[in-house]
Amino acid sequence: MKNIVYLSQFKDNCGYATAARAYLRALHDIIAGNPEYSLRAHSIELESARSISKVEEEFVDSLLFKSEEELEEYVSNNEYLLVWHLPPTMIMHTKNLSHDPVWRMGEKLISNCKKNINITVWEADKIRNEWFGVYDLKNTRDVIVPCLWNKETFEDHVERENHKLNIHCVPHVIEEPDIAPRPLNVDLDDKFVVFSMSQWVHRKGFEKLIQAFDMEFSHSKDAVLVIKTYKELTHGYMQKQSLEQQAKGIMDEVSHVKKTVFTPRDHEKKVNNTILLPWLMPYSNIKWLYEKADVFALATRGEGFGLTISEAIMFEKPVIVPNKGGHVDYISEANSELMFECHLSPYVGLSAYHCDMNWYEPDLLSLRKKLRHAYNLWRNGKLASIGKKNKNYVANSGNYSYNRVGEQMLGVIDKSLSERNTYKQIVEDLKDKHKGEDCYILTCGPSLAEYDKEELRKKLKGKKVFAIKQAYDFLPNDVDYHFFNCNNVQKYDYGKSKTFAIGCSGDIEYAARNSVWGLDQKYDLFMYNEDDKDYSKALCNTYDFESFTLDKKLERPWGPGMMTEVVLYFALHLGFKNVYTIGWDLEKPGTLHSNHFYKYEDKKIVRRPDIMKPDEAEKNITTSLKAYEWLKAKGVNLCVASPGSYVHPEVPRKLI
Repeated sequence: MKNIVYLSQFKDNCGYATAARAYLRALHDIIAGNPEYSLRAHSIELESARSISKVEEEFVDSLLFKSEEELEEYVSNNEYLLVWHLPPTMIMHTKNLSHDPVWRMGEKLISNCKKNINITVWEADKIRNEWFGVYDLKNTRDVIVPCLWNKETFEDHVERENHKLNIHCVPHVIEEPDIAPRPLNVDLDDKFVVFSMSQWVHRKGFEKLIQAFDMEFSHSKDAVLVIKTYKELTHGYMQKQSLEQQAKGIMDEVSHVKKTVFTPRDHEKKVNNTILLPWLMPYSNIKWLYEKADVFALATRGEGFGLTISEAIMFEKPVIVPNKGGHVDYISEANSELMFECHLSPYVGLSAYHCDMNWYEPDLLSLRKKLRHAYNLWRNGKLASIGKKNKNYVANSGNYSYNRVGEQMLGVIDKSLSERNTYKQIVEDLKDKHKGEDCYILTCGPSLAEYDKEELRKKLKGKKVFAIKQAYDFLPNDVDYHFFNCNNVQKYDYGKSKTFAIGCSGDIEYAARNSVWGLDQKYDLFMYNEDDKDYSKALCNTYDFESFTLDKKLERPWGPGMMTEVVLYFALHLGFKNVYTIGWDLEKPGTLHSNHFYKYEDKKIVRRPDIMKPDEAEKNITTSLKAYEWLKAKGVNLCVASPGSYVHPEVPRKLI
């Protein structure tokens, strides 16, 4: 059984939620009746007000977990793939909002999934670095975006940063909703109706559309601009400003924008031909507005897809939109004469973006020209045919139906499930790989230098060898598994060797790779250290080895020290029977600095560790005994092959 759980804002009004409901329906319909798959959903709601239909809500409810207990049971008894359809940084809120059952359930799902796929969208020509840090932390290897522009932007970043990520393009569903229109008390008959709809944010460029329309039609009685919009529906924002207050604010902004336009005919009285609808309304009313419109216009500065643009096309409307962005994928060539010019310009005024990212600033002269051109086509009876060609283009392509989108989504899911490319699966594949064999661990203590390299190489020939950090340099051609972290960092070049490299860090992978190791440092597995600076939770205080076996979790505990954090766990996981440590010397009680077999000045080392805590050396000695006893109870024999080691004296010595 292939278990799929889909997490998103299914009941909100925003673009993410609208797209998610359609994706969920597409996925549900394509696997319906197929016993090979199961589909469940979890909804995280950020908005206080909603306008989704009863049919949509009932459909979403049919797939939701009914309680936290049901979800807990599901997670405990099933392996599943999680599709999380959110801006990447939003998934990080699940842990911070764990007091809320809805967010706590989301954290449970993301923490226990076998694999996960992110669905997201972006409206700039560069991607936030933080997103890739989240992907590293959550072990996300597949991302779905809805347009070719997004796919190319993501892939540019992936290639530039040498990131392990597969980018897939699956468009949003574009189909006309099967719902009867409901008229509004607005007279739109016998007029050239320009309709625009989206959230009232700067990116949507409403002020540009209003200015361009007023420049062309402020004295025209047969033209009208209808704007359906809303501002912000999230819980926190609506506590500060009600929907009524928001509507008043939008009206004031529109009034201000209109006052910025002065025409040669201002000695004549302007026509009040802008109709503003700044509130939520049922989709039946919106469908009526679409049907009454002659053209849809949006002076957006950037679209990852443009759901309202695609909706307008399904109502056979020509669209006046920028000639660049994610929406150009599905607009017919016939509509190109109505697409206005735009140019790259830095993002400003939005904290989610920065000035090295660009959006597409609308060219006001071009926008005016396209509005006038559409009007002339309308007067000549030629405008409607463009809208028909738009709809036929989408329908005939076959790429935007529920069935086709569902097939594409399932294709990405099946490919992800079939590839054993996540760190979790890599670790699963290593289970008992060396069952019953002997393992030799080279560590960086001073006693390693007491060995003759050639003699040691002969003794270890045919054996499985671990090396920690710079101990790799001692016998670089003989190391099977190499472990390094973000302390005492140097560059390791494995060439064509067989070495399997494990990088560990208390920083997220993206930060470790970009800021510490360097992009050219190769490794096969990344492991995150749960170093939350709470020393009481370190293994040297809890001795809770059992909670961190690799079959339970990939995140590593705070030792301190790689030997107890990850290396001994690997020896157990790989199935070794006898484990011999060479150079595991630890430090004399009271010592505050680690001693090594090498001198710092002989190697290019960065990011030296902090000084040890006053009791750290003594605690590590006791921990070595506890680790020995724990491993022994599991049938693994741990021995120290280093004379003079401070490892607890009850841990057996066996010199090589």
